[in-house]
Amino acid sequence: MIVGKRTIIILMVSLLGLTSCTSEPQQGDTQLVLEEATPTTAREAAEKQKVSLNKNQDTIIVKGELYEDFTLFEYNGFTHLINNATGEVIEISIDDLSWQVKEDFLNGVDYPTNIAIEKTTTGFLYFLDRGKYFSLHHYFDGESTLINEWLCKSLYKISSDKSRIAFLDNLNKKLYVYNVNNNNLYGFSADRLNINSIINHFDEAVTLSPKGGFITIQIREGEEIVGFKSYGTTKGTLIHDLIYGIYPRWSNNEKIIGYLYLDKNKELVKRAIQDKTVYLSSKIGLYNRIGKGSINILTELEDSNYIMGPLKWAKDDKSLIFVSGIERGINIHLMDIKRRSIISYRDNNQENTCINIHDVLKRDRYLIYTTSLNNSSYNLKVVDLEGSGIIINSQVKGFKNSRGDNADYIGFLEIKDGIMYVKNNSLYILDGTDSHIFFRNKYPIKAIEYISSLGGFVVYLEKATTEAVIIPFDV
Repeated sequence: MIVGKRTIIILMVSLLGLTSCTSEPQQGDTQLVLEEATPTTAREAAEKQKVSLNKNQDTIIVKGELYEDFTLFEYNGFTHLINNATGEVIEISIDDLSWQVKEDFLNGVDYPTNIAIEKTTTGFLYFLDRGKYFSLHHYFDGESTLINEWLCKSLYKISSDKSRIAFLDNLNKKLYVYNVNNNNLYGFSADRLNINSIINHFDEAVTLSPKGGFITIQIREGEEIVGFKSYGTTKGTLIHDLIYGIYPRWSNNEKIIGYLYLDKNKELVKRAIQDKTVYLSSKIGLYNRIGKGSINILTELEDSNYIMGPLKWAKDDKSLIFVSGIERGINIHLMDIKRRSIISYRDNNQENTCINIHDVLKRDRYLIYTTSLNNSSYNLKVVDLEGSGIIINSQVKGFKNSRGDNADYIGFLEIKDGIMYVKNNSLYILDGTDSHIFFRNKYPIKAIEYISSLGGFVVYLEKATTEAVIIPFDV
C-alpha cells in the first residue's frame, strides 16, 4: 500500500500459543495475513525461522516466528530487532530482504522474565529481574557493562536527549547518574540527599535537565515540600542552594529553571485531579544559572486563579506554557520570557471537573491542546487565536511516545508538518486546520517512535500477534 507516496513496512512478531484475530480486513486497511493459531509441535517449532522477510507489493513483512516480544532500535546506523526474552539481536536489511544474528547480550543466560530496554544515544540500557532487585546494564559496541545491580526498576529517569539515566540504588541508598556517552557514573550519598524521601516521592523529586547536564532534587521537610536544589551530573557540583518552589523545569538550552513559587510562610495549596495530587501557586519563578545566578518572581494572575501543575518550555525557549484555574485547570497561558507578555485562552467546554488540560502547543496562529479523562480518552482541540476561536474538537486516542517502561501517554506528537495523532485506530496528520489520514489501520496503536536508520516512524500495534508498522517519513 502506498500512503502519500511513502512505503509502509510492517514488522510482525508472533505470540506463540495465542489466537490471532480472525475478523476480515476493511477496505483500505493494511492487508495483513491473518491465520488461525493451532497447537505448535516440537517439529514445527524447529522448522520455524527466527525471522522471515517477505515483500508483498509495496509492503515488506518481517516476521519473528520464534519471538514472543521484540524491540526495534537503531545501532551503528543499522536497524536491529531484539528478542526481549532471550537477548538475541538481529540485524535487518530492508534493501535485500535479509537478516543475520549479531549478538546475544545475555550470553545465553536464561532469565525468568522479559528484558526491559531503554534506547540511548550509544547502544541501549536494559534491566534484568533478579528477584528483589533489578540489575542495570549498558550494551554498546558488542559489549555489555553492568552498571548497578540493586535497583527498583521503576525508580529511574532518562534525560530527553537519551544521554543520562538517574536511578536509585535501593540497597546502598544512593542516587546515581550514569552518562552513556562516556560511561561516567556519579553517586549522591545519603549525607548529601535525603534518599528515603526521594524513594517515596521519586517521580516528582527527581528532574533531569533535557541534555542531562544537571539534576534537580525536590527538598522536603517531613512530608512537606519546601523547595529544590540543583547539581551537576558529572561531579555533583552544587549549582544553586535551596530555592523555594515546586515543579522545577529546565529550559531546553539548560540556562533557566522555570518553577512555581512557594511562599515559605504560607501553606502549600494542592488539588486532587485524576487521582493525582496537583500543586498550585499564584506566581512563577525563574532561576537563571548564567553569571552569578539570578531569581525573578513574576506577577501573580488575576481573578484569584492558581497556576496548576508543572510549566512547559516551548522548543525555542522563548515562552513558557502553563495552565491555571481555581478548582481545575481551564485557562491556557503562553508567556513571552523576554517581554513578559501573556497570551491566554479559556477552555469553556469542561463540564467534568476531572478533565485535565495537557499537550499544549502553539504553531503560528493556532493553539493546539488536548483534554483528557484518562490515558486512553482525549479530546484534541485547535483554536485560532486570531480568528473565530475553537475550530476543531475531536476525540482521539492516547499513545506512548516510545517503548520504554517509563514512557508517558500523549495525545499528539509534534512533527515538521504539524502534529500526528491517533483517531479510530488510524494515524492522522494535522497541518494548521487541515487534517488528513496518513496510515489507515484497524487495530489499536499503543506506541509511536522514530528510527532514523529507517527514516520513519515505528507504530506498535496492540494485537494478539505483536506488530510494528514502520512508515518512512521526513521529520
